[in-house]
Amino acid sequence: MKPTLLLILSILLLFSCQKDKEYPVTEPNILKNTTWVITRYDTENNTSVFPNDTLRFLNEDEYTINNSTSRLYSMGIVMNSNDKTLTLYDCTTFGGTYTGRVLSTVVEDGEINNTEFTELYGSDSLRVWMEM
Repeated sequence: MKPTLLLILSILLLFSCQKDKEYPVTEPNILKNTTWVITRYDTENNTSVFPNDTLRFLNEDEYTINNSTSRLYSMGIVMNSNDKTLTLYDCTTFGGTYTGRVLSTVVEDGEINNTEFTELYGSDSLRVWMEM
């Protein structure tokens, strides 16, 4: 009797357990369908450049510079922070792939002011100004 009861309880316990559904952590892409102008950037040797290049963020991972060929970008979450990382791959305006931390309210603010962007595959850094 005990083995049968133990078997029935084990089966009930087995079928009553459910694995939590796995949902990917997704963050709505706040830059999608927005247009920005790089108004200024400063190089490490304090040279200011005023390119006025237009960035159009086409979808979740592509952007263009002055309506040229589409390039990749990414917007990531910074743990324990209200910041996000913005990475612009192959940004000809900056001369490479650069990444910087921006506020999650960047679209509401409509500007990026004096924000450090560092070269992803090197050591150069720029101070960047952009506006919508």
